[in-house]
Parts: sequence; C-alpha cells; structure tokens
Amino acid sequence: MSAEQNDEPIVPVAWYKPSQWERLEEIAPDIKQACQSYEDWHAAITRAINRLRRDGRRAEKVEVDVEQLLAWCQSQDRPADAAARAEYAAAKLMEKYGA
Repeated sequence: MSAEQNDEPIVPVAWYKPSQWERLEEIAPDIKQACQSYEDWHAAITRAINRLRRDGRRAEKVEVDVEQLLAWCQSQDRPADAAARAEYAAAKLMEKYGA
C-alpha cells in the first residue's frame, strides 16, 4: 500500500531490533528515562501503536539501524534524543514512499 492511497497521514514509529537495544542505550541520552529495558520499550510502543490504530491513525513501524541513526544525528549535529529519533523515522518513511 502506498502512502497516497489514503488521505490520513502515516505516523512513523521508530522500531528497533532487540540486538541493537544496548547500542541505542549508549548513544541515546534519554532512552533510560523512558524505558528500563527493551521489553519495557517494546510493550510501551506496542500499546502506543495499538492506541493510534484504534483512533483511526495509520501507524507504520520504521526499522531503525542504530549506527545509521547515529551517523544521521552526527551529520545534523544533534544528539540522538527522542526528537531526533522521531525525525529520523519520519525521514526514513518519506524516503520509502518517495516523498
């Protein structure tokens, strides 16, 4: 399904593999404030996605490679905080749909 098939904007959701969680904790200054473990994060983000979908929003997981995220943040001269991670996921989603 392409992004153009529905007028509802897609909500990008940064999605991390368990194998990359430790590295994310190393580079993201705020991740421990939000979640104490990958399992905590996974449960919280799954609830958020389900809530968005129940509300009629189009949530889409955007798989994030932590090293690529770090390189992007460095190129933008910014920390890998929540705002940067969200912006990166949005950029990856726009790239996917050619926007």
